[in-house]
Amino acid sequence: MTTEVAKPEGEDVGPLWTGQAKVRAGGAIRLLRMLGPGLVTGASDDDPSGIGTYSQVGAQFGYGLLWTMLISYPLMAAIQEISARIGRVTGCGIAANLRKSYPKPLLYAVLVAVAVANMFNLGADLGAMGDALHLLVPGEVSVFVVGFGAASLVAILLCAEHVQQLGGASPLPNLMEVKGQRSARAK
Repeated sequence: MTTEVAKPEGEDVGPLWTGQAKVRAGGAIRLLRMLGPGLVTGASDDDPSGIGTYSQVGAQFGYGLLWTMLISYPLMAAIQEISARIGRVTGCGIAANLRKSYPKPLLYAVLVAVAVANMFNLGADLGAMGDALHLLVPGEVSVFVVGFGAASLVAILLCAEHVQQLGGASPLPNLMEVKGQRSARAK
């Protein structure tokens, strides 16, 4: 003889009841809010070129430069905190905040500098990934770099199309729509 247990009304979420799922989701959201944007910002700098640099410096100098952390870490944390607070308060990135407060020539100069820095960083990341793969697989590093670059480009294009199909904002805007919005604003 089996006894049925009555579940609360609502959507069936498997072994959990609806209320339990919301409690667990609320706990995760609370944890992420407590950690704040600094977690994402801090994790974002551990890219392949950074890891390659850390490894080379560690192999060359050992613990000899560890004392610099006493000076550089508080400064680095302060910059990350200031950047996160500006973004959180204004709800805008660096370009939008510069556009609101400074003349256009300064905005364009900063955007060009950031674009150039991002291109160099991307090149360094692809080079580090190619070098790391070369440690594991025999072959030409330049072929690995081109392969990683091509694979990244294909992944970006496929993900952008998939995001648009799901109804989200694509990281690659439709250029005709942007052009149409500009001409509509000009009228």
